[in-house]
Amino acid sequence: MLNITPSKSPLPVLFSLSTSYAVKGSVFMVCDSISYDENLIVLQAFNRAGGKAGNKSAEAALTANVAAIVFGDGSNSRLYPLTKRRSEAALPIAGNYRLIDAVVSNCINSNIKKIYALTQFNSASLNSHLSRAYSSAGIRHEALVDVIAAYQGPEGKGWFQGTADAIRRCLWVLEEYPIVDFLVLPGYHLYKMDFQELLEVHYNNKADITVAVLSKTRNDDRELGTFQLNSENQVIAFKDNPENRVYAHKFSGYWEDMRSIEAYYQANMESTKNTKKAYSSLYDKDSPLYTLPRHLPPTQITDAAITDSVIGDGCFLNSGRAEEDVHIPIGIGEGSQIRKAIIDKNVKIGKNVKILNKENIQECNNEAKGYIITGGIVVILKGAIIPDGSIL
Repeated sequence: MLNITPSKSPLPVLFSLSTSYAVKGSVFMVCDSISYDENLIVLQAFNRAGGKAGNKSAEAALTANVAAIVFGDGSNSRLYPLTKRRSEAALPIAGNYRLIDAVVSNCINSNIKKIYALTQFNSASLNSHLSRAYSSAGIRHEALVDVIAAYQGPEGKGWFQGTADAIRRCLWVLEEYPIVDFLVLPGYHLYKMDFQELLEVHYNNKADITVAVLSKTRNDDRELGTFQLNSENQVIAFKDNPENRVYAHKFSGYWEDMRSIEAYYQANMESTKNTKKAYSSLYDKDSPLYTLPRHLPPTQITDAAITDSVIGDGCFLNSGRAEEDVHIPIGIGEGSQIRKAIIDKNVKIGKNVKILNKENIQECNNEAKGYIITGGIVVILKGAIIPDGSIL
């Protein structure tokens, strides 16, 4: 028996619309009925005529009847104040991108051509980005991503009551295309995965559900649950024994679920180094990372020393020094020093400012003055103004 670690907010889940599901915990499945018994969620699968693609070895056949459902947000974010006015999936990463770009790019690079983004909490920025970045004008004749924001209708007057309820209430949209299998994805994780491999495992095992799982644990995986697998990678236990044919697809690549400010900071710092420990699609020409072209001028660098840094478009670096830095367009005054900090968008930092946290303060909420400290990392809030000579 093999123990495998899944994410508390799961990695990709693939399931077929063919049967009923009774699953405990967080569930991401299409349903036309839902009932709750304490922590038990019972879902009746939405049935549709049609079968899986005939030739599983061909990319077109593998993905012909597959659609991705991406969840872009959650109300219990651990990345505040970065998520004060945006969802986790809309957070910037590596200078030019948003977190959700990594997930959408995985779909594009895996030849999945139909993607639904279900959004609700703090979703204005995310909806705008998805609509512009993956519209019919930018990618192809038909929009690649359909954004379905939380809404009220005759069958439901309130907000989505979780991910399963969100899918249930959007069935009328999902019925528009001949889709048999759905790939359900959190939109705020950073990883590169070939979903073709996940599909092959799903079809070869004739599985009802296939879950991508981490094949190794990390030091910070204390909150994660554990799947028990048999020799054929079939899930035989996860809290309770599953009632359906549930299989696991073991994933051993880079994956970060952004469970803290520190994890988000570290992922950005790792993007400055092209190593096996970093997210690799930034520099992979065969599996590129897509995003919205911003049409900014090239960065201008004058008399500056730069080491292990990623510089976004539209920056002006004059007479400065950058080490292990991810730089986006913000205003930083002459003579200022910044170390181990996250500077959000539209920030103005005056002259001779020192953001160094020399006293190694671990936690401090000074939001009224435009910053907080968490895990020893200084976070300057979006739009904050830090006066000349300030010491943080």
